[in-house]
Amino acid sequence: MNQDWFEMRDLRHRSYKKTSFVPLRVLEKTEEGENAQVGYKDEFLGIGTAAFPLDQKMEALETDWGRVGLLHSFGGYVDGDCYVPSDELDCGDAQGLALVLEQHLPGEEQREWHLHQDLVLTLKLKREGDEWLAYSEGYCVVARLRRNSDGQPTRLEISREHLLDYLCARQMGLRLVSFQSRTAVLSDVSHITWPDGEHRENPNQDDLWEGYIRPIHEGSGMLYGEEWAVFRHSRTDVDTTDDLPELGPFGNAQTQSEAWRSGHTSPKLFRVAGERWFNEWIEPGLTSTRIRRDPEVATASFITDTSGTLENQDTLPRNGRWLWFNPSVISALLGVRGGRLGWHTRETGSVAASHGHGVHFGLNALGLVNVFAKDIADLPQWQQRIWAGHTTRPVGGVSTELMASQVHVKPAGTEAPEARLELLLLALNVKARAVWGAPLFRDHPEYASVLKSCHRFRVSQTSDLYALAKDLARLLADSIDTAPLHKVAPLDKKDERRGSLKSLEKALAVELGADAARSLMSPLFGVYDLRLADAHLPPSSMADALTKIGLNTGALPLEQATQLLESTVSTLDKIYRVLESWNSGKPLADPASVKEAS
Repeated sequence: MNQDWFEMRDLRHRSYKKTSFVPLRVLEKTEEGENAQVGYKDEFLGIGTAAFPLDQKMEALETDWGRVGLLHSFGGYVDGDCYVPSDELDCGDAQGLALVLEQHLPGEEQREWHLHQDLVLTLKLKREGDEWLAYSEGYCVVARLRRNSDGQPTRLEISREHLLDYLCARQMGLRLVSFQSRTAVLSDVSHITWPDGEHRENPNQDDLWEGYIRPIHEGSGMLYGEEWAVFRHSRTDVDTTDDLPELGPFGNAQTQSEAWRSGHTSPKLFRVAGERWFNEWIEPGLTSTRIRRDPEVATASFITDTSGTLENQDTLPRNGRWLWFNPSVISALLGVRGGRLGWHTRETGSVAASHGHGVHFGLNALGLVNVFAKDIADLPQWQQRIWAGHTTRPVGGVSTELMASQVHVKPAGTEAPEARLELLLLALNVKARAVWGAPLFRDHPEYASVLKSCHRFRVSQTSDLYALAKDLARLLADSIDTAPLHKVAPLDKKDERRGSLKSLEKALAVELGADAARSLMSPLFGVYDLRLADAHLPPSSMADALTKIGLNTGALPLEQATQLLESTVSTLDKIYRVLESWNSGKPLADPASVKEAS
């Protein structure tokens, strides 16, 4: 171990004022080798923190490891006639607030750390495992707890951005105190140049490092040459063989004493250690946009005209105009946890990256996404930055259906296939149960996630179209329960292998006839064939699949995806109508009416 390691030269430049996550409490220790043996080394880092009112800053700067470090015992108590809450730290003339509280537990559960509930509730955090997520900010990680291999907490840290917002709102600063040590057992210390085996560096009142060398005995770790004294004082007046032994009156006559000295004779080794006490004061943020609702600094810009002019939220709301975005922005928003997509018409809908921040959008003739500029300006900055990453020059005009809704107040009477897909799947299950005695589709463990991914915006190139077809096939062909279908249309032979789509076609043929059933099912067979495109279908098979589905091979990928969904939904709707006429009871007017029944 070289001298620089003990002197922590690799750590001296680090500051917790600059890290993206600020540690609130740390207790980390690593060990290698066997104690008091050559090769043993350990590293320890302890950090304690407390928040102080800004008007107590000077007093808070006097606090050190003894008051704010890991030695503090948490728990409310009564001092005279006053109750002291468990989160208060008495630091002399300053009153500290612990943002992490340690709870000692009996038995094997030695301790647990709790993030202060005021911080959790104020920043709107949700705990999942050992992470606290900001559910109003796309479930980003705000605080996180780390544990060692035994499950004991070792580090709880918080996002610097959120901490400074909280401190600003409360007009407080954070006092951080730390103690760090590095220790090793060596047989030779000739390369350590500290005078008399000790050295000290104290560049300022908040940074103190000390190093020392101590000769020790191998195995025991005791200082080399030290002896110890043993004294034994025993009773002599007790008959230990008696059934009821008793101690008589204490006196010199009933006792005996002896004493001796001893020491270790094991070889001489050296314990070398470097220890550092380092403290910092972290100022609050200049603004509190989350808690105090201070105005956010505009960091996202958007193209507003054909010359590429960039504007931000400060100027966007001034005029009634629209913005243009690449359709990839929808997938980016849906990629945020909590993102959701809804449809109003074939070409308009609402998209949100988090609850309460839905944006009305429309698709123009070129597949670009249009949004009213003011709606973007009203979004939180973190969501604006997502939109800004997909901004593009105005081309192709504003979505006709969006204009019909927002300008003429006459929404288009069209319908998006994505909006009908789930309704039809539910309706078909209800109707099949009524007609054939069992639902058409089996439960799928990934049904919800696959269904959520079945939308046109995931398609930006031909290979994406194949992936969409694969997910549609998972919802349909892979989920069809063939057993009840074989009761409607029995197998011709016992060893006949009839696939799920073919089984459905045979069942429908009982009502429609073979040719009509084949024609009706053709698009679903095309979807199934298209899912195999990744396996390099021959061009002839690919062309046949596209023909079955009815896709326009010259259309943009986004429009092809829409056509794929529309063809699938149209086929499911037709199957539903067949089952509706099959049923001798009162027919349902629309598949959507059975959603609640399912």
